[in-house]
Amino acid sequence: MNNIFDLIKVAEQRELYPDLRKFAKANGLEFEESKADEIHDRFTDAQEFMYGTLTGKTLSGEVASVPSISIEEALSTGDVSVVMNRVFSQVLREPTEPNLFLSNVIADRIPMPAKSPKLVTFPTVSAMEAGPVSEEGEYPEYRPVWGENTFQTAIQKFGIMTTLTDEVIAESVWPLVNLFLRMMSAAVDRYQENLLYQALTGRALNVFNNESADTAYRTTGERISGAARSANGSLAYDDIIKMAGVILGRRYNATHLLIHPLAWPIILQDPVLRNQFVNGGQIGGNIWGSMPKFDQSANFPLGMQYVPYYAINPRFNTTLTSTLSSLGASLVVDCYMLDKANSLMLLERGEKEMDQMDVWMRDAKAMKVRKFAAIVTKDQGRGMVSALNIRAVKNEMPAYSVLQATS
Repeated sequence: MNNIFDLIKVAEQRELYPDLRKFAKANGLEFEESKADEIHDRFTDAQEFMYGTLTGKTLSGEVASVPSISIEEALSTGDVSVVMNRVFSQVLREPTEPNLFLSNVIADRIPMPAKSPKLVTFPTVSAMEAGPVSEEGEYPEYRPVWGENTFQTAIQKFGIMTTLTDEVIAESVWPLVNLFLRMMSAAVDRYQENLLYQALTGRALNVFNNESADTAYRTTGERISGAARSANGSLAYDDIIKMAGVILGRRYNATHLLIHPLAWPIILQDPVLRNQFVNGGQIGGNIWGSMPKFDQSANFPLGMQYVPYYAINPRFNTTLTSTLSSLGASLVVDCYMLDKANSLMLLERGEKEMDQMDVWMRDAKAMKVRKFAAIVTKDQGRGMVSALNIRAVKNEMPAYSVLQATS
């Protein structure tokens, strides 16, 4: 073994060895270490052929031109049925849902061994702290606290099953099989995203709630009616800063603000944020000397990223209780602020895979996709906060006010 490429090839063959042996047996070949390369190449060709038949593309993404083969022939031929599981798994692992923000951006993905236990115990871990070390002295030691300050999470299995009709198999409608696989993969991904969302909503510290009887817990957005100003349940710039301050007080940094896309006008219409977005934070006559700068990602407070997150559940025609009930019904949403590095973990025991594909002619009619994973909140959710029951209305609070002094 002379270079890294040889090492990669050997590692790939080790992973394929069980399938290579099955492939050799199905084709009447004698599997020997000396013939592993030859069988590997034939196996790869068969895998490429079936992937092209199913998707119309090669494994590298180029358009494939392959002879037609019936589904019945594919499922009944030994060499093809051996590679089918890998072909289906390849399709399942291709990205299908770009809006899975918590899964794709926020959660730390931790791969677990294939035979890891279903119950995993974690210590309650806060930020580590270093200290001074004298010459030849002891290093300060940080020990995760086990015992009463631990929690367990369970690796759970979730998935979906769909049925191929006899007509689909008899008529060899490969595009429909491909479509079903991608839809099943997307369904598993969405369920996983929902588990992450439930962990976020369940563990985030509530900073504001406009349903609270205590006005101190309500947001500070205002409406102006004549000469009077009163709360209208909208989200104000000051509320965003307070939420970020709570996270900072827990020694974390606010990196993302998640709110439903239908509540986007709340952010854009806030007078302070609007000046920040459009005018680069400047207020006054001299701002018109240059073109306005509408860049939310660059101009959002404290370097945070604003994320229109579709999974947040909006409530329509909702009338809030307490004093805000006089404002009438409106769209009501929640919003969440978090520290990306200290919020959620996703423990994955393997990738999405097909279940029970031993007898292909039987099992292909009831295709099952499964995954094993668990969701963990870091530091008991201290890096996540929420503002609940926000009315999707304009905050009319002035960008600045003048105190009138009277004698």
